[in-house]
Amino acid sequence: MASGWSTAYYSSGWMDAEDSPVEYDWAVLVLEKNLGSTMGYLNVTTDLPAMGYACGVYGYADELNKAESLHISTGTREVGTTNWFTYNATTYGGFSGGPIINSSGNIIGVHKGIQESTGNAMGTRITPDIANLIASLR
Repeated sequence: MASGWSTAYYSSGWMDAEDSPVEYDWAVLVLEKNLGSTMGYLNVTTDLPAMGYACGVYGYADELNKAESLHISTGTREVGTTNWFTYNATTYGGFSGGPIINSSGNIIGVHKGIQESTGNAMGTRITPDIANLIASLR
């Protein structure tokens, strides 16, 4: 039986912005059932790997007709700012909202989509505010 969620936290900027800038594209859902106590938690970090260092993204690849299976795509971190970054992993429809992880398995961001100007994957960075929110909910 799947668990539902009871509370959602998200950036108010996402609701106010017409074109959903990447820095606002995140959400944290509190589940009705504490799955972390049985399945475990992924750690989050605000530390991005240096440019050129490995990262990966998890998602369900709708475009490959394999949405029933979780996939990981790896690449390297590229450019970014305090709120977003790009990386050169191959992603597909169904990866959006998936965790972007560093080589230690810590979440460093949330996959948003593809940056049109470069063709690189793009993610919202885990900022100190987002990391503190997640820590307060555990």
